[in-house]
Amino acid sequence: MYLLWKELQPHLAKLGLGSLALGLIMIPATLALLLPGLYILTIYLFIPFLILEDAELKLSSCFYQSKVLAKEHIEICGLTALASFVISILPLLGLSLLDSPLFDSTLGIALETVFGMVLSVLMNTWLSTLFLEVSQK
Repeated sequence: MYLLWKELQPHLAKLGLGSLALGLIMIPATLALLLPGLYILTIYLFIPFLILEDAELKLSSCFYQSKVLAKEHIEICGLTALASFVISILPLLGLSLLDSPLFDSTLGIALETVFGMVLSVLMNTWLSTLFLEVSQK
């Protein structure tokens, strides 16, 4: 350990600044990818519900109507899209946390599957309720 410290000590300032610069570059780059994706998810959140509501509706009309509905209620739809994104990531994070020597991998996969199913049902319930609320005139 002492030898490692002896090797790293002269380079600590450069390593620290390099890590800080990398972090400052990664944050805007990540946001540049996530924010447009969340906006698209927000705008086209209701397409599946519009298709189910009127099977005769053209797909382009579903895109347009979803955009109109979402823009009328952009705040709640944006928060819903963000929550949907976070909820879709949670099972993946849970699986990585359960991937340790303490847990059997079969148990981890089973827990991740059940967790994903429960979150999916809750998210679909929330989305359908939101669609019913915003589509009423």
